[in-house]
Amino acid sequence: MRQTNTILELADKAPHALNGGPFGSKLVSSMYVHKGVPVIRGINLPFDRRFNANDFVFVSQQKADELSAHIARPGDLVFTQRGTLGQIGLIPENGPYDRYVVSQSQMKLTVDPSMADSTFIYYYFRQPRIIAQIEALASSSGVPHINLQMLREFEVSLPSCDEQRRIADFLARFDDLIENNTRRIAILEDMARRIFEEWFVHFRAPGCEGLPLVESAIGPIPRGWTMATIKDVCDKVDYGYTAKATQENIGPKFLRITDIVPAAIDWSRVPYCSIPAKKAEQYSLSPGDIVIARTGATTGYAKHLGKRHPSAVFASYLVRLRITNISSNYYLGQVIESDKYKAFIARNVGGAAQPNANAQVLTSMPIILPPKRLLEQFDHIMEGFADLREILECANANLRAQRDLLLPKLIAGEIDVSAAATALKEAAE
Repeated sequence: MRQTNTILELADKAPHALNGGPFGSKLVSSMYVHKGVPVIRGINLPFDRRFNANDFVFVSQQKADELSAHIARPGDLVFTQRGTLGQIGLIPENGPYDRYVVSQSQMKLTVDPSMADSTFIYYYFRQPRIIAQIEALASSSGVPHINLQMLREFEVSLPSCDEQRRIADFLARFDDLIENNTRRIAILEDMARRIFEEWFVHFRAPGCEGLPLVESAIGPIPRGWTMATIKDVCDKVDYGYTAKATQENIGPKFLRITDIVPAAIDWSRVPYCSIPAKKAEQYSLSPGDIVIARTGATTGYAKHLGKRHPSAVFASYLVRLRITNISSNYYLGQVIESDKYKAFIARNVGGAAQPNANAQVLTSMPIILPPKRLLEQFDHIMEGFADLREILECANANLRAQRDLLLPKLIAGEIDVSAAATALKEAAE
């Protein structure tokens, strides 16, 4: 037996259980400090996981006390009311903080546990049809936005509390597996970065300890190592193809800037495009290629492609690099995906309103070129890390696909948890 309630009816009866972020001058960026109470912004509410507990800005404890009506706590839900509508986050119970300030563009909800399960409500609002419903409520003028009254009046169809918990626990198991894999990926990336720095930044590569240093254009380097620019170690530097992206499977995948900005490319979300066969060959992506964003706020963001991607071409706002045999894909991948490279590009971009950098700028950074035998040793180690990372990324893509397929059916009561259990087992293998 289901019942329909408004969000206001589901809110806890404590003061400010359902509230928006602070208005105007109560919270502005000049109030941010290095550490203190984290502020939840849109970046903390990604569509592909329950909450991003990184990338916070902070306010002081005193400022957080002043904003007590806008404090969210573990177990609370946070919705975006301005900007990327449809975003929702569930603050983890085991997170590093016991309170958070909600930014001006977010709203918070503390659920009354006698009325509903907060995790079930989180998944309820993850349904594509509910996201579309929220987007349809948005004001069409300026930045898309809804308001607190719209959220208060939003109606939710609920099964019993026990059934809510059963469904929520089942769906959460997908996200638990995804988060576990994501942590393992982060460890692999950290290990790869540390080896890169140990070998090529601190010059403590095997057999290189104690080598005398000689002066170069970017400072001392070990004797026998040389200098180059990124362009010097590329066989080809190409701009991408102009086409209309579509969700219809009418051609190869069409990799865009927006697809390479997250930590990993989720190929299941990359659209397709129509492209003549000869052009498809010209713009195709191969294992080891590096693609770099050349325009917009993320100019300089890059991805080094692994072995397990589908047939794909790259869009015109990306630049593709192919490496010569005097260098290493993994070495250059580490260089170009580094913060140092992003900082170099940030110093050299053009365009006052819209940052941009052409291929010449993107490949102009000076780099150290270690001996080839060292790069081969590095490749051998990195290949194992990259393989495992790709396997985990593929597993996450599969888990997300299965979760998103089952989510609306379970929430609507069209299938039972017991009938969906096989899908979880298969996706986890």
